[in-house]
Amino acid sequence: MAAYRAVESVPEEWTAYRHARGTPTIRTGAQNLYALDDLAYVKSYYLIDLLTGTVRQLLNAPEGTGYGWWGFRPPLWSARRSNAIAA
Repeated sequence: MAAYRAVESVPEEWTAYRHARGTPTIRTGAQNLYALDDLAYVKSYYLIDLLTGTVRQLLNAPEGTGYGWWGFRPPLWSARRSNAIAA
Protein backbone atom coordinates (compact mmCIF):
# COMPACT_ATOMS: atom_id res chain seq x y z
CA MET A 1 0.00 0.00 0.00
CA ALA A 2 1.23 3.53 -0.70
CA ALA A 3 0.24 6.49 1.45
CA TYR A 4 1.63 9.78 2.64
CA ARG A 5 2.42 10.68 6.22
CA ALA A 6 4.36 13.29 8.14
CA VAL A 7 8.13 13.01 8.06
CA GLU A 8 9.97 13.08 11.37
CA SER A 9 12.50 15.60 10.11
CA VAL A 10 12.27 17.86 7.04
CA PRO A 11 15.55 17.76 5.07
CA GLU A 12 17.30 21.02 4.16
CA GLU A 13 17.32 20.13 0.45
CA TRP A 14 13.50 20.24 0.38
CA THR A 15 13.66 24.03 0.64
CA ALA A 16 14.64 24.01 -3.05
CA TYR A 17 11.05 23.09 -3.95
CA ARG A 18 8.95 26.11 -4.88
CA HIS A 19 5.94 26.76 -2.67
CA ALA A 20 2.74 28.43 -3.83
CA ARG A 21 2.34 32.16 -3.29
CA GLY A 22 0.72 32.91 0.04
CA THR A 23 1.84 29.69 1.74
CA PRO A 24 4.42 29.77 4.51
CA THR A 25 7.99 28.74 3.81
CA ILE A 26 8.63 25.16 4.89
CA ARG A 27 10.75 24.88 8.03
CA THR A 28 13.47 22.27 8.06
CA GLY A 29 14.35 20.01 10.95
CA ALA A 30 12.29 17.96 13.38
CA GLN A 31 8.49 18.20 13.41
CA ASN A 32 6.35 17.74 16.50
CA LEU A 33 4.41 14.67 15.40
CA TYR A 34 2.13 15.01 18.44
CA ALA A 35 0.87 18.49 17.55
CA LEU A 36 -2.89 19.04 17.40
CA ASP A 37 -2.74 20.70 13.97
CA ASP A 38 -1.58 17.91 11.67
CA LEU A 39 -2.47 19.96 8.56
CA ALA A 40 0.76 21.89 9.02
CA TYR A 41 2.95 18.78 8.79
CA VAL A 42 5.28 18.32 5.86
CA LYS A 43 4.57 14.87 4.45
CA SER A 44 6.10 12.41 2.01
CA TYR A 45 4.96 9.24 0.27
CA TYR A 46 5.66 5.88 1.90
CA LEU A 47 5.33 2.28 0.82
CA ILE A 48 3.73 0.04 3.47
CA ASP A 49 4.08 -3.74 3.30
CA LEU A 50 0.87 -5.01 4.89
CA LEU A 51 2.25 -8.53 5.32
CA THR A 52 5.39 -7.58 7.23
CA GLY A 53 4.43 -4.17 8.60
CA THR A 54 7.55 -2.53 7.18
CA VAL A 55 7.33 1.09 6.11
CA ARG A 56 9.82 2.80 3.81
CA GLN A 57 9.89 6.21 2.21
CA LEU A 58 9.01 5.96 -1.48
CA LEU A 59 10.53 9.30 -2.57
CA ASN A 60 12.99 11.75 -1.08
CA ALA A 61 10.55 14.56 -1.81
CA PRO A 62 7.65 16.25 -0.05
CA GLU A 63 3.98 15.60 -0.74
CA GLY A 64 2.52 18.79 -2.19
CA THR A 65 -0.11 20.08 0.24
CA GLY A 66 2.53 21.56 2.55
CA TYR A 67 3.67 23.67 -0.38
CA GLY A 68 0.20 24.90 -1.30
CA TRP A 69 -0.22 22.42 -4.15
CA TRP A 70 -3.78 21.37 -3.35
CA GLY A 71 -5.65 18.59 -5.07
CA PHE A 72 -5.29 15.10 -3.66
CA ARG A 73 -3.57 12.74 -6.05
CA PRO A 74 -3.22 9.24 -4.67
CA PRO A 75 -0.33 7.10 -5.90
CA LEU A 76 -1.17 5.22 -9.10
CA TRP A 77 -0.30 1.55 -9.46
CA SER A 78 0.85 -0.21 -12.62
CA ALA A 79 -1.40 -2.88 -14.17
CA ARG A 80 0.69 -5.61 -12.51
CA ARG A 81 0.65 -3.75 -9.16
CA SER A 82 4.44 -3.88 -9.02
CA ASN A 83 5.15 -0.18 -9.60
CA ALA A 84 3.65 2.99 -8.14
CA ILE A 85 3.67 6.55 -9.45
CA ALA A 86 3.34 9.46 -7.05
CA ALA A 87 2.56 12.85 -8.56
